[in-house]
Parts: sequence; C-alpha cells; structure tokens
Amino acid sequence: MSLLKKKEKAIVKVCKLKTWVYCCVVSLCCFSATVTAWSPQGHGIIAINAYRNLRHNDPAAANTFMMYARLLYKHQKGSSKKLYGQCLGAKELCYLAQWPDFVKKVPLKDLWPNLAPELFKAYLPKSTASWHYHNNFYSHETHSFIRHCTNSGKLLEVLPLLVEAFEREANTENQAVILSFIVHLVGDAHQPLHSVSAINHGCEHDLGGNRVCIQKKHAKCERSLHALWDDGAGLFRSPQEFTLTQHIKAGTSDFESWITESSSYVGRVYLQDRNYDTESYKTRVQTISRARVKKAVANLEGLLVALMSKK
Repeated sequence: MSLLKKKEKAIVKVCKLKTWVYCCVVSLCCFSATVTAWSPQGHGIIAINAYRNLRHNDPAAANTFMMYARLLYKHQKGSSKKLYGQCLGAKELCYLAQWPDFVKKVPLKDLWPNLAPELFKAYLPKSTASWHYHNNFYSHETHSFIRHCTNSGKLLEVLPLLVEAFEREANTENQAVILSFIVHLVGDAHQPLHSVSAINHGCEHDLGGNRVCIQKKHAKCERSLHALWDDGAGLFRSPQEFTLTQHIKAGTSDFESWITESSSYVGRVYLQDRNYDTESYKTRVQTISRARVKKAVANLEGLLVALMSKK
C-alpha cells in the first residue's frame, strides 16, 4: 500500500469522526469560536496569488508548484474537496493550502511515518495542531509582552524543519505532503492572532483570541475574536478577493521576522475597551488582513522559488 493511500485511510477515519471541528469544515462554518487558521478562502488567496506571481516571474517554479498541488489533490478523497468550487479553477492549490487543517488531529506518525525520522522523531507521537501558531503573550495591563510564560506553539520550530525535509526528500508524494504544510504555515505565520495571545491571569491566556467572544446567540458564543480575524472580517468571502490587483515583489524567508511583524499588530488587534463588534473595528481587521495576506503572498513566492529550483 502506498504512503499516500495510508494517509488517505487515516484522513478518512478522522473525517468520519462526528466532531464539532469536522462539522464546521464540511458546512463551511469557518467562523466559529475554535477556528485555528485563516479561513479556507484566505489560505486559498495566498496560494493562488503566489502561483500567479510565479507564473509571471518563474514559470518553471509555477509548474512544479502546481504539479505538487495536483498530486496531493489526486490522492486525497472525501467531501472536503467540495469546499473549493469558488477557487476560480485552482481548486488543487486551495486544497493544498488548507489540507493541514483537515489532518491536524492525526498523529504525525500516521501521516508520514518514514519522513526524515531524525528531524521529526520527537513529533511523531503527537498531532500537528500545535504547528499552526507561535505564542507571544501580551498583557493588557502593562501594554507589553510577557516573556516568562511558556509558548506551546511549534510554528517557528517546525517550519525550518519542513523546509529541510522537503529539500532532502526524494519521493514526490512525500514532497507534496510536506509542501502542503509549508504553504499552510506560511499563511498562519502572517495572521496576527497566530502569533499573539492576551494574558488574563498569570500565564493563563485567551488562545489567540479564541476565548474572546464577540457575538453571542442563545447564551452561546457564535463568533470569537480569532474567528473574526481568520475571516478577515468578511474580506475573504467575495470571489474577487481571490485576485490581488497588483504584482507583489518576492519577500523574505526569515521566518522569525514574519512572527515579529505579525506580533507588532498586537496594539491594533486587542482593544482596551474590549468592544470588537463595531464597524470601525471590522474595517481595521480588513485593512490589516489585506496587508498581511499580501505580505504572505510575497514571502511564500520567495520561498517557493528557492524550493522549486532544487527539484
């Protein structure tokens, strides 16, 4: 049985679990309180526009990138494929960009047990859920970052390892899986609430805004602060937003600087009065999200040029 077939079985098993997270994905309720990444549309925007830039600047790299996207899409099954009808003919890229969210509860050893074991040995028993964020802890009281709290996020730790694993790997099926994680985590690194969490008491924090409810219905939280940012406050729902109107210069592969830059928005993300359900705040979220997505496109393109040139 091929490695991707084994992965497929693991994914189908996960998809059959009637968990709240899975139901949200299938029903496109991507704006609920425990969403943990840009929305599918947001990740799709980043991948599609990086690909379009590559077609302009480096057609060979663009073709290789699309080859990996088609390979991953071809070998995965399930209703999750139906999420991408509005991806303007680039459903494979959207799927590649979002796939890590579908499997983030699956132990790494079940996704690719033979992948660069010396690099990922410590991660094999665990899921990849912690790969999607890096916590810098922010205090409302002092208006500053708190350094003594423990960061459980692995984004900055894992992303360089994934790049190294991709460069080492000879099997194209494995490369497609690794590249999917790279593309997805590049997007996550540019969402401010994947880089910062507000401290409540001691080192207790709000999980990147997931515990901050901004809209309630029947005493239940209908939308969290994190979900508002994942959605770009509605920015990513319009099909025309899948096209950025101007070419973006390729960016940097300094991963730590991406997180630092995302964290620098903390004073505009968290409000002292905690009143996030306003039109002015939504406009702010849209403005910042557009800027962060553009930067993600630039940085992803630069990284893809380097990676595709070695294959």
